[in-house]
Amino acid sequence: MPKPEREDHSSDHKQDAKNSSPAPCSTAIAAVDEHSATDLLNPRHWPLWKKWTIIFCVSLLNFVDAIGSSASATAVPALLADFGHENVGRVAVILVVSVYVLGVAVGPVIVAPLSEKYGRLWLYNGCSVLFVVFNIGCARSTSIGALIALRALCGVVSAVPPTPTIGPVAGAFIAEAAGWRWIFWALVIVGGAAALSSLLFMRETHHPTILRKAAKIPRNVYDTDQAESQLPSDGENISAALLLRPLVLLFTNSSILALSAYSALAVAYLYIFLTTLAETYTTIYGFSVGVAGLVYLSMGLGAIVGQLVYSALTDRTVRLHTARGDYKPEHRLLWAPIGSIVMPLALLWFGWSVEERAHWMVSVVALFPLGFGLVMEMVAPLAYLIDAFPDCAASAVAATVISRAVSGAFMPLISVPLYDALGQGWGNSLLALVAFLLVPDMTLGYSFAVLRGYARDQ
Repeated sequence: MPKPEREDHSSDHKQDAKNSSPAPCSTAIAAVDEHSATDLLNPRHWPLWKKWTIIFCVSLLNFVDAIGSSASATAVPALLADFGHENVGRVAVILVVSVYVLGVAVGPVIVAPLSEKYGRLWLYNGCSVLFVVFNIGCARSTSIGALIALRALCGVVSAVPPTPTIGPVAGAFIAEAAGWRWIFWALVIVGGAAALSSLLFMRETHHPTILRKAAKIPRNVYDTDQAESQLPSDGENISAALLLRPLVLLFTNSSILALSAYSALAVAYLYIFLTTLAETYTTIYGFSVGVAGLVYLSMGLGAIVGQLVYSALTDRTVRLHTARGDYKPEHRLLWAPIGSIVMPLALLWFGWSVEERAHWMVSVVALFPLGFGLVMEMVAPLAYLIDAFPDCAASAVAATVISRAVSGAFMPLISVPLYDALGQGWGNSLLALVAFLLVPDMTLGYSFAVLRGYARDQ
């Protein structure tokens, strides 16, 4: 195939390089020449059917992983009964659920930088297969220690945050009908189907990796001179600095640190409710495990509405400022304070309705605004980071995910002594007070973002 004619912009690129300063996370990859043959390798220019195929595969993997993260939440009573001979307490069983999010913290530290260096395809395929393998281990576990370890590994290869809707509901009915082990066998089945779709239909979408591969194709197929000129020149070895980039961003960037603190609190509260709701409604209201699982739908629907409301308000704001020509990433944080106010109010509503033994519907309805507030605090920082750090969005997001995951793994462990000592009323009032006290933190994070502009101060 003859190579199409193209203009020589090499001198322009060199001049641009002299006149511009690199972004803090720059990968040193030049912009693709729109008139070159290698531009056909840019995923942004792929056919629509190919884009939708990849979107479907990624969405299916995320759907399965999200279910896996929370499906065991309603199995806490069953796990207590099964491992009671080991003198296992509620804290250890809760760790089976929450340790998953600790794996989610470790995963991005390794996977995000590797994906930026070596591409996404092999990570998607490898992690999807390992997810199935580790869930087989969970289903066959004979000790609580092994189950906790395997759940952590599932989180590492999944790196998908929990969802309070389908996972707990499905897990509740499966646990009630066939036992808790079948929760993991079900994940093996659906996870295997998702992994197969990834292996068959997923394609590499990381443009630098595609260019690197194109440089090895014979010159009569692609213009490899252009491809080679766009490859990173910093070698192929992964450095410690690259792997530690998310941690460096977390502790050296003021806006990321401030936003991560409140977002981490939201994830911690989410896991507290994921691990305690089933027991609350089975012991206080006498629900069966399956019916108790339906309670999660209220919080899940609130989360869905919160996501839609945040997206609608933020998209409108972004379009408005883009039209004016003054758009900045921090505009994606403008509506986050809504969740900061709704979340603690919902905690008070839920806690005291359960404490006073009000009709179960009162507390179930309270879970709707709780989910609404939680998701707004979880989504807004991520939306900001993706725009503020375009050259290393994966590492920037991983920085926040780390703090969220650590809090989500260990904060639920305090729920047992907290509710035992204070009850639902004062226990949730304390959680609400902490949330209220951290409301200025969200405002502080926004202020840091505005003052430092695109968060490039570090």
